[in-house]
Amino acid sequence: SFKDLDDGYDVIVKKTGATDEKFDSLKKTADELFSGSTFDMTDIGNAIGEVNTRFGYTDALLQSVSEQYLQFAKINDADVADSVGKTARIMTAWNLSAENLPDLLGMITAKGQETGVAVGSLMDKVLDNNAIFKEMGLSLEESISLMAQFEKNGINDSTALAALKTSVKNATK
Repeated sequence: SFKDLDDGYDVIVKKTGATDEKFDSLKKTADELFSGSTFDMTDIGNAIGEVNTRFGYTDALLQSVSEQYLQFAKINDADVADSVGKTARIMTAWNLSAENLPDLLGMITAKGQETGVAVGSLMDKVLDNNAIFKEMGLSLEESISLMAQFEKNGINDSTALAALKTSVKNATK
């Protein structure tokens, strides 16, 4: 049990570079998440480290958002650190605020469950093609749905998106 705790603390230090008071604050948040939860301390360390580094959250907000990511990763059988990184990049690309995070995680989970597409793959495709989606006037929700349907139906997304982009250009002319 001590080794599990220590491993989680090591992950926090590795990801944040925190020492002294900052580490004590992050450690307290990790301990609060760990007590009474079913999450592995290494996963908790990854969530806290990534959320703190990418968003700068601390204390109660750090705990709440880290727990959301831990639940997201567990439900979707995904890596928590990878999930934080990808959703942070999606939020930046689509100019989303922290208030949009629960909706984003829910939307990605729902589309993954509806179509059987792995959420990591879905997030990658939305990120890789976000410029095309914006050019076509699609919302983030429409973009996620479109990529999920392409994946579900075995459609080559690169070819389909290139055709859609050409169609948009021709329609504009």
